[in-house]
Amino acid sequence: MPGRWPASLEDATVTTRNDSTMARKKSPQRRGHHRITVDGGSGHNKLVLFVCVENTFRSVLSEAIFNAQAPDGWRAESAGVQPAGAINPDVAGLLQEIGIHLGLKTPRTVTPELIRQAQRVITFGCLDQCPTGARGKSEDWPLPTAAGKTHQELRAIRDELRARITQLIGSLRAHNLNPQPIRPPASPRAQSR
Repeated sequence: MPGRWPASLEDATVTTRNDSTMARKKSPQRRGHHRITVDGGSGHNKLVLFVCVENTFRSVLSEAIFNAQAPDGWRAESAGVQPAGAINPDVAGLLQEIGIHLGLKTPRTVTPELIRQAQRVITFGCLDQCPTGARGKSEDWPLPTAAGKTHQELRAIRDELRARITQLIGSLRAHNLNPQPIRPPASPRAQSR
């Protein structure tokens, strides 16, 4: 299907736009955790940004789950308002249980630029701490943190995220926010046949 991820993401070619130049490069990609940067102004890929306080559990799971089933033209990234030093060690295993490989991921800070690029911002109780610009395109998902939870409770949080992301993707498709290929109009000669 055109516009979907290549069968082998390890051989994916990623196009990035910096200022007015285009550069193509080979970039290792990981199923379920795509780090593709596209010029936010051109709209090639629309961004859903998942933001939690530390960027170690809920937002990381959400990014990976969304990217594993992202509609054409959409991608997800995650960030935190006060990022921790490392991802929660349970995240990779929880994703592996549902067939998603996390790959390398380091918590990062949500920036005004990320907020500006995002069409949707999903927060986990930290909207008031986000940079300006998140209101009006944000939604808060009040789910518990991983702190002090059993593995079964962590699975329940993952499964709730998965259900919400499936609904989000359905909503994006239903509201026709998924970019469609532009087809040139039929020529007058073709119409008269």
